[in-house]
Parts: sequence; structure tokens; C-alpha cells
Amino acid sequence: MATIFIERLQVETVIGICDWEREVEQLLIFDVVMDVDVAAVATSDEIVDALDYAAVAVCIESFVKESTSLLLESLLHCLGEYLIQQFPPIGKLMLTVRKPQAIANASCAGITCEFLRN
Repeated sequence: MATIFIERLQVETVIGICDWEREVEQLLIFDVVMDVDVAAVATSDEIVDALDYAAVAVCIESFVKESTSLLLESLLHCLGEYLIQQFPPIGKLMLTVRKPQAIANASCAGITCEFLRN
């Protein structure tokens, strides 16, 4: 097993429950940690056997931009379930999202969720 990660992936999207939040895009920052069995790719040294983490990043960006979720909790839950379905090599997934504009006197607020393949 190996841990593959993406740090500080930035996505601008519409998210929030306040009226003003539904009218502007806000920055969300994602950290993604994926536990993956790398035995096959370690042996073959072929990209076809690897988890394409660039594709994971593109998938996150697209999903988040198209999302109609109001709350970070809903967005992160739906995103985690989607990533587990779309990328079979991921056995365990940890997603963190940060919303810098969430609290006026804080640098950000956020949530971390863990997902396991059944």
C-alpha cells in the first residue's frame, strides 16, 4: 500500500447558505489523501497500472464546480462517494476542504471526511 496525496487544490465555486454566497464564487481548498495498492505499478513501472492523480484533481474540480450543494458537509460527502466510484484503485480516501471566507476572524474553517471502499 502507498499513500498518494494532493495538497491545496484550489477550486472556485458557489457554496453557502447565505443569499450573497449564492451569487458569488468562493475559494475552496482541498487536500486529498488516497491509500492505493501500488504492487502492480511497482512491478510493471507502467502508467496504465497507476492511479492517475492528475485525473483525480480534474475530477474534483469538475465535480465541485458543477455541485449545487449548499453546505460543505454535503459537498464533501457526495464528492468522496463519487471519487471512490470513479477510481477503483482507491481503497481509502481522506478529503479535507477549507473555506477561507467562512469566518471573518479566522483564516479558514473546514471539514475532513474519510471514505472506505466496501
